[in-house]
Amino acid sequence: MSSENKYESSGASSRVIEDVMKGKTVDKNKSFILTEGGLQETDVISFPHDYDDFSRCKKLLDNHPEWIDEFKTEMSKISNTWRKIVDIWFELNWLYIDGKNKEITDKLKKCV
Repeated sequence: MSSENKYESSGASSRVIEDVMKGKTVDKNKSFILTEGGLQETDVISFPHDYDDFSRCKKLLDNHPEWIDEFKTEMSKISNTWRKIVDIWFELNWLYIDGKNKEITDKLKKCV
């Protein structure tokens, strides 16, 4: 395995962050989900869905504080869901510090 394929983080959503921050192209493959209103097109780029996913992303960014400003700009371009997550990133960090795991998951679910 080449060093290009090695990830520092273990979660899919944190690996998306790594790819973006390391200048790699992230595929925006489209899929469809069934909603009450019918089929809706959605991106399948991974994003944090719950506390555990968020904590892996946060730890990655804690290890690379130089990424945080660019992270907010670049991840907002990836998908609407990522833009919503980036918009509340500061709040999610405080919930993490306060140990409010369920609240993090609830807020992330509202971003989808």
